[in-house]
Amino acid sequence: MSTQDTDLRQAITKRFLEILWHDSKLIDYQIIAQSNSHFSTVTLSLELRSDLHILKNGSQFVSARLSFQDSRCIRIEMDFVSKSVCSDDIFEASCEENSEWKHQISREQGGDDGHPSFSLKEMLHFKIHLCTPGGDIDILARDFRLDILE
Repeated sequence: MSTQDTDLRQAITKRFLEILWHDSKLIDYQIIAQSNSHFSTVTLSLELRSDLHILKNGSQFVSARLSFQDSRCIRIEMDFVSKSVCSDDIFEASCEENSEWKHQISREQGGDDGHPSFSLKEMLHFKIHLCTPGGDIDILARDFRLDILE
């Protein structure tokens, strides 16, 4: 793995962790197959905290779409009633280059299928942890894009 690849993954991680996750809201999610690819795009609809400043519409939240590009794996453990009771709130999020879940997938799936475009080494483990006991979303993807909708 080159230094340039490592620097790129560190920059992606930094961007992800700069998002104000705590008390933001997960509204819904979609999994969209990418045409001409073995990967999918995982898209989350969010209401992100706007740094506690009141926006012109009186809200402290801004609507956003978070798309995980070149997603290889997703694991969702969610209790919809608990998510609703906890106002759809996100407790925290993380992004790791090496995680136990990523290593588990590599062991269970026998590595990277001998093809560089499927390489798990290029993937980051993105995790969205909802307020307990709402659940978690784990995604292995190469990158993400955040679009503010308002």
